[in-house]
Amino acid sequence: MTSKVLPAHEAWTDTVVGVLGLGRSGRGAVALLERHGAQAIAFDDRSPADLPGDVVAELAEWGVEFRAARDDVRGTVSVLDALVVSPGVPSEHPLVRAAEQRGTSVIGELELASRRARGRILAVTGTNGKSTTVSLVHAILRQAGHDAVLVGNIGTAVSDHVEEVDENGLLVIECSSFQLERVEHFAPAVAAVLNLAPDHLDRYPSFEAYGEAKRNILRASTPSTAYVYPVDQAPMNQWAEDTPARRAGFARDRAENTVTWIEDGWIVRRSEAGPERVLALDTIPLVGGHNQMNVLAAVAMVHDLDLDPGGIAEAVAGFRGLPHRAVTVDTDDGRTWIDDSKATNVHAATATLRGLSGRVVALFGGRGKGEDYTPLADHSDRLRVAVCFGEEGQVVAEAIGDRVRCITCADMRTALSRACQLAEVGDTVLLSPACASFDEFGSFAERGEVFQEWVRTHVGGAS
Repeated sequence: MTSKVLPAHEAWTDTVVGVLGLGRSGRGAVALLERHGAQAIAFDDRSPADLPGDVVAELAEWGVEFRAARDDVRGTVSVLDALVVSPGVPSEHPLVRAAEQRGTSVIGELELASRRARGRILAVTGTNGKSTTVSLVHAILRQAGHDAVLVGNIGTAVSDHVEEVDENGLLVIECSSFQLERVEHFAPAVAAVLNLAPDHLDRYPSFEAYGEAKRNILRASTPSTAYVYPVDQAPMNQWAEDTPARRAGFARDRAENTVTWIEDGWIVRRSEAGPERVLALDTIPLVGGHNQMNVLAAVAMVHDLDLDPGGIAEAVAGFRGLPHRAVTVDTDDGRTWIDDSKATNVHAATATLRGLSGRVVALFGGRGKGEDYTPLADHSDRLRVAVCFGEEGQVVAEAIGDRVRCITCADMRTALSRACQLAEVGDTVLLSPACASFDEFGSFAERGEVFQEWVRTHVGGAS
């Protein structure tokens, strides 16, 4: 059942709800609350003078009161019926702590938005591959003629678009661990966990705590929920034992509980008539074995819809990779320059390295998340040199320097200059940082754009 505060599909009048954090998700939550009659109070650690002008203008337009998030937290909490927390806000925030101590309902924007959902929800989480997989699912659904909306961690607040589809529509949601920390009744019809590897250990006290946040995607599962997961990977296989959800696994090889697998060069799915070929591996336009797993997961997620395999194959064949995910920057200088700025953890960077052939000059670094970098050295056979940069550059170099030649640089632009000097014709120069971007850049996207612009400006033949 949904809690009495902010019930699903009912008016939210006579409730006072705080929204902490005025990024994209927080602003979407404020707007959703206002649309359904709640009195919203906006909180942020920044002062009004430090907020972007469009945020201030939106709050004024909605008539929403703004309060400093750390002022008189106990008095503030006393007037709230609920507190909605944006994904970037840590659990240790004083306002969150005060609300919890008072017994005030504290939920995330994902939970809030899901209470207004009418369409079926197809949700994806995991350490890596989320954005690619939800984009593939969305493309497959649209190709089949379904009314489908793509939202969530991919860059769009769920609150902004949750009401755009009716009971016959589908909401495809990318869910980060941050978003899943504070869900209560979020109940996807299809809940997919792609993989699990160390990440965000600067936020979580342990890898296990990070995994439990991901596991919340199954918190409200029922026997009608389809749980899509890699059947050969722990702990997701164990989670299947502990949830009432129906198993809809995927794997490279056919196994118990798999609905999609690879056989004789094809993505194959289970059907009543027996194994059914869906698409040939050589028609997948995305590079690497990890992207084959993403396609397997996407096909498993739409399995219950019994879509025409030809349409699925057409949607996948026409899919183009997302920005900053192993994107080649065109040059004619005899070297391959790849922007994989989205690889913000070690698991993602090693997955990209596995998909490359030939010698690689790699750029690693940025802001650390408390990870172990030694797995990067497992690819020493193809790493000509690692150019390590930014706040974490020296740490990365020390972790892998006994097996890989390393050079450290203060920033990414300097690292690019050194990489350009060191890379030989036939080499790949790969930006796959294994770190966050926030020491130099506002996002992984900005970092990738700077990389691409540098290559176009400084590398001979770039266009």
